Amino acid sequence: MRELDGHLLRWSLALRAFGLIVALVVLPACKRTPVSRLIYRLDTAHPYDATREPGTLLTLTAATMNRRLAASVGERSATVRVENDRLVVELASFSTEALHEIRVILGVSGRFELRVADERETATLFGPTSGAEAPADSGISIFEESAPDGLDASGGLKTTPSWFARITCRTSAHADETFGACLGRLRAWASRISVPPDRALIFSEVVPDDATAPSGWRTHLAGGHAELTNDSILDAGVTDLRDDRYGVLLTLVPSAVPGFERLTAANVNRRLMIIVEGDVVESAPLLRQPITGPGVTIEMPKSQPTDRRLQDAHRLELVLRSGAYPAPIHLEREEPLVH
Repeated sequence: MRELDGHLLRWSLALRAFGLIVALVVLPACKRTPVSRLIYRLDTAHPYDATREPGTLLTLTAATMNRRLAASVGERSATVRVENDRLVVELASFSTEALHEIRVILGVSGRFELRVADERETATLFGPTSGAEAPADSGISIFEESAPDGLDASGGLKTTPSWFARITCRTSAHADETFGACLGRLRAWASRISVPPDRALIFSEVVPDDATAPSGWRTHLAGGHAELTNDSILDAGVTDLRDDRYGVLLTLVPSAVPGFERLTAANVNRRLMIIVEGDVVESAPLLRQPITGPGVTIEMPKSQPTDRRLQDAHRLELVLRSGAYPAPIHLEREEPLVH
C-alpha cells in the first residue's frame, strides 16, 4: 500500500508540474502582446565584483534575467531591456500564480556559496562574557549547544561548546509579522555584533523536532571565505532523494573537484553551510566522510510540504543554471501597459 501511495503521489506531482509548464510556457506562447511590466533597480553601488562598471553590471543582469525567463516562460512571452539605469521586464498575460513565480525567479540573486561551519569563536560573540543582550519582547534569546568540531588525533569525533542567538517568530508582541520580517529583526540585532573579519555570521530556519513548520531563525558562524561559488558549478539538476525528499545535484567543474575533495577530507564531522541567497542557509549537512567526485547535493528543507520542496528544487535548478546576478536587485514597481 505504501508503494502504491508513493506512485500516486509521484503521479500527482507530475501532473502538477505539467500544469505549471502549461501555465508558464504553452499558454503564454499564444499571448505574445505585453500587458504589464516589472521595473527593477540594480544596486550598482554595491556590486559583488567591484571591478565592473555600472553599464556592464546592467548588461550582465539583463542577460541573466533573459536566460531565466527563456527557461521558464519562453522567449516570446517576456523581454528584458535596460532603460534609464533600470531593468524593464515586459510580460505577456499570465495567471496570478504564474506571475508570482516569475517574480520569485527574477528576484533571487542566485549566488551560490559553500562555507564550512566554525563555531569555536561563538563565545566571544554570544557567550556569558560577550555582553550580547536582546531587547525585551524581541523574541531573541541566547543558547548554548555542543557543536561538531572535526576529528581528534586518533580519529574520534570532537565537539566544541557553541553559543548562538535564536529568534522566535510571531510572538504576542509581533503576531502579524512575516517570517522574512522576523529574520530582518534578528539580522538587524546581530549586525551590532563584532564578527571577526575571517568569519561570517549566517542564518538558518529553526524547526522544532515535533513540528513540520519553522518557528524562527538562528545564527551560525562560518568561515569568511566561500569554498565553492557559482564559478565552481558545471551543471545542476533536480534529484529524487526518496521518501518525499528532493534536492538539487550540482556537478562541479573539473578544476574544482580536487580542492573540494581535500576540503571534505579535512573537515569530517563539521557542517557544510550551503547558501544560495545572501546570508541564509539552504542546507547544512553534517560531513560524515570525505566526498570524492564532482557531485554535491543540496536537499530542500524538510519543513516544507512535498510539492513545495519539488517546486523549490526546480526553481533552484533553473536559477543556478542561468547564473547569478553581479549585484543586488530590487523590484521597484509593477505597472500595466496600455495599448
